[in-house]
Amino acid sequence: MAKMVSKFLTNKSVLHSHQLGFSQKYSTALALNDVIDDIYSHLENMNFVLGLYLHRVLEKTVPLSTLP
Repeated sequence: MAKMVSKFLTNKSVLHSHQLGFSQKYSTALALNDVIDDIYSHLENMNFVLGLYLHRVLEKTVPLSTLP
């Protein structure tokens, strides 16, 4: 089923060609690496960095029992 969905999304150009987390060779680990690199870059340039953790927001808007 996952392969069918992935093929559909690719064939219909639903996702950006470099969409992280949904395409082969573009894992969510790469997305995390991008974020960490951005944080380090801003810190090295003496900029402020703010992180938000949105898990609680998701819990309140989408019941956890509906998630896989």
